[in-house]
Amino acid sequence: MAQSLVGLDIGQYAIKGVRIARGMGGLSLIDSFEKKVQRSPATGQFGSPLNENQVEAIRQLMTEGKIRRRDRIAVSLPGQFVSNRLLTLPFSDPKKLREVVPYELEATLPFDIDEVVVDFKVCSEQIRNATESTPRSILWVLSVQKTVLQTYLSTLQSLGIDPSLVGGDGLSLCTFYERFLHAAHRGGQPAYPSILFIDIGASKTVLCQIKAGRLSFLRTLPMGADLVTEAIQKEQNLTWEEAERKKEVRLAPPLSHPEIVPLLNEIEQSIRMNGRLKDADLAEGLPTYFYVCGSGGAHLTGVLSQALNMEALTLDRRWMSESGSLNFGKMDAKLVPTLINGIGLALQLSGGGKRGEINFRKGEFTPHREKTKGRVSLLFFLFCAILLVGLMASDLYLRSTHKENRFKELKQQIRAEFVKTFSQAKSVSNEIEQATREITLQNAVGEILGVGDLSPLFILKEMTAQIPRETPIDILDLTIDGQQIRMEAQTVSYDAVDRIRDGLKKSFEEVTVSDAKVTADPSKVRFQLKMATAGHGKGVVK
Repeated sequence: MAQSLVGLDIGQYAIKGVRIARGMGGLSLIDSFEKKVQRSPATGQFGSPLNENQVEAIRQLMTEGKIRRRDRIAVSLPGQFVSNRLLTLPFSDPKKLREVVPYELEATLPFDIDEVVVDFKVCSEQIRNATESTPRSILWVLSVQKTVLQTYLSTLQSLGIDPSLVGGDGLSLCTFYERFLHAAHRGGQPAYPSILFIDIGASKTVLCQIKAGRLSFLRTLPMGADLVTEAIQKEQNLTWEEAERKKEVRLAPPLSHPEIVPLLNEIEQSIRMNGRLKDADLAEGLPTYFYVCGSGGAHLTGVLSQALNMEALTLDRRWMSESGSLNFGKMDAKLVPTLINGIGLALQLSGGGKRGEINFRKGEFTPHREKTKGRVSLLFFLFCAILLVGLMASDLYLRSTHKENRFKELKQQIRAEFVKTFSQAKSVSNEIEQATREITLQNAVGEILGVGDLSPLFILKEMTAQIPRETPIDILDLTIDGQQIRMEAQTVSYDAVDRIRDGLKKSFEEVTVSDAKVTADPSKVRFQLKMATAGHGKGVVK
């Protein structure tokens, strides 16, 4: 869904607005509107940021649906309520700039620094000379009293408007230049490196001068086209509306009425004063072009060109279609001068400026929707964190459950194998321990009973096979200690003892007979025999 950005130019003559849609295809101008402000000489006073007639005109635009509560809106404070100055600092770190700028500005303000809101626009970053290693910053710094800003916001909020951006007079013109004119080239060079915007309203005139492609001068003059209207009204005793209608004829060149001369003098003096500034950061000389805009400037281009001896810049339909920064749709190029402030304000919301936009809505004056957006972002972050923790816990639970089920399955398999292998077991409590005990017991029994090639049973079998069958023998005692075998036996004669010894020598080594003697029974001869096995576990005795 496209986002709706509205630049609202609140003037003494009319409330003008531009609606820009920001979507996948970029920025498109989709609507413009204007509501005339009921005029009288009293409404030209500078007593408050918004007078009753302006408030009523804005209310009518809200009622007509030209301004909607859900719109992101940008406005600017009248220049007479805003202090501005050029400031040069020997570093370019953004965080450090924000910390230092208020203190640098404090000495020039008639108020305590805590009573004002300060913001700045980086106009340029450059290295002064070969001895400097870090770029310095040239800033345009604006400040406004908190009480003025609060009054301005409260009045708009009472109408249902909570602007996302509040800037100062002239900054929208600078944004317009950066998006459209700075990028234009002729023969590889910037087409308009130096230009003076003259925004003539009913009761004020804003001068915004661009030199070397950056903002170098910003001033609000407390006079405008109402000078002529008031003169005509007094001379001919007309109503304000009737005097407004006659003003167009009076301002046609050659200049036919002296009331506009003070304004022309102020404009020329401001330009030349700026050209004489000693600050080396400012480009010398007068601007090459000037561009007249605003409700009161439609008929003054010829007069200003004659008075200032400068070339007037014209923005035609072809230029609008080639700019590329904004799709103007079917908008008539003749409307650009009166809507230029609204276009610049809307572009400020879209991030249109090259180096960031001044916005007094910061700190305690942060828009409610931005605070809500911050809270929503925090809640979304917390939701994502909780969801992530939940997913991790679920994954851990599933892994644990899978391992537990696998453990139970393996345990059942172990028990089945245990029961199958040790069927004599009466009860099963711990298969591993019981199997270990059973295996140890079986090994012990095997050692006793003889398991393997050199087991006692094998040795007895071998002895039985080697003792002559016709020779009787009674084994009284038999000890098998490793490879050593000791035997005490009796037979019928000494010759029988020799036959037994000779037979055993076939399978055993070191066969010796000792202590052979006749027993109490003369028919029996008792003897002791020692021998050793051979082969050392290789399956043979000798």
